[in-house]
Amino acid sequence: MFCPDCGTDNSKNQRFCTRCGSNLVVIDRARDILNEMTSTASAPVLPASTILRIVGLVATIGFLATTGGVLALMSMDEGRGPIPAFFGIGGFGSMVLICRYLLNMLKTGVHDSPKKNSIQPVYTAPTPLRGNTNRSLQEGNPSYQSVIEDPTRQFEHDKR
Repeated sequence: MFCPDCGTDNSKNQRFCTRCGSNLVVIDRARDILNEMTSTASAPVLPASTILRIVGLVATIGFLATTGGVLALMSMDEGRGPIPAFFGIGGFGSMVLICRYLLNMLKTGVHDSPKKNSIQPVYTAPTPLRGNTNRSLQEGNPSYQSVIEDPTRQFEHDKR
């Protein structure tokens, strides 16, 4: 296995790179996860006609149940209380949200027939990160001259 940080060839049973000390176990697990993700099949696709039937059924049953519930509450309370109005608003609101959720499934790529010759995306290796890797930490930052270093030296000579 090659170290992605420095490129040193390491044996398969090593946990850390012999040259730079990078954790090779994490890299090996990440490769296994990527291979597993590319090999698994996608979720089954629902045809648009099935989704539209479900939306119609939810809308019809929801409308009848909400209307019936509001009318029953109004007859029991003789139409004076706010409970039937809250029940109606909540029932119709939840019905609209359920239908919108189901109809959004049509927009996100659910089609009547999936393409048989679909092209799978090709995995490309990520570009190596520049920054706080083990190799750059060992090399250290270049030294910079302090802005106040020269005046400090002048004061040291003045005190003597």
